[in-house]
Amino acid sequence: MDKVCSRCKISKSLSNFSKRSSNSDGLDYYCRNCKSEYNKSRQFMPDYSGFKVCTECNTEKQKVEFHRDHRRKDGLEGRCKPCNDSRARRNELKRYYGITHEQYDDMYKSQKGKCAICLSNVSDARSKRLNVDHCHTTSLVRGLLCNNCNNGLGRFKDSVELLQSAINYLNNGTKNG
Repeated sequence: MDKVCSRCKISKSLSNFSKRSSNSDGLDYYCRNCKSEYNKSRQFMPDYSGFKVCTECNTEKQKVEFHRDHRRKDGLEGRCKPCNDSRARRNELKRYYGITHEQYDDMYKSQKGKCAICLSNVSDARSKRLNVDHCHTTSLVRGLLCNNCNNGLGRFKDSVELLQSAINYLNNGTKNG
């Protein structure tokens, strides 16, 4: 049994058509090849040649420094990637921890760029910045931690009792029961 593709007008076997339950015969109008070409033609690719001015930092940068945005006329976001990332970080700090970027910077400076627990430098770690540590019950920010210390507290469920039990275990060489 064959079916004629609505796009290329060639009669092809039914195995060349994708399933589409909304059609009366249960198959797509276009064959798989035509459907693939059609989908590729609909993808919008902005022109990355040339320069564009960032609306945030007002700096002229190469267009490759901007994320795609199919809603904009030129197909690129108004802010450059660094400005966009910085804005996203500021929003994340405000939304999740209720602090501003300036407050984060103040904590970072007061801790001299080191983890509040192990005192390792952020430059020594794989991560580029320290994590904001907060109490999960009160949502109060306690300080900035490296990934290892932040994950460690999380694994111990922020429980002083569990951490004290772990300290006793390490000190005694046996599990404290």
